[in-house]
Amino acid sequence: TVTDVQVTNREHDRESAIFQQDFAASYKNQVIGKAISSLHISSIAGASDTTDAFNDALSQIRSQAQA
Repeated sequence: TVTDVQVTNREHDRESAIFQQDFAASYKNQVIGKAISSLHISSIAGASDTTDAFNDALSQIRSQAQA
């Protein structure tokens, strides 16, 4: 179960940075308390690329946890 999450925004492009900030402000309520094994989020705050990257990171975490 996810108990805490943190996002580090590293985008230098202004438009991309805005999407990342919007995502960071909105994603926790869809993640905290959920089982990581089945967690998958849909587009949050219009930040589809950021959401995809987050889901990719979840997949990597699940793979590492099984190793």
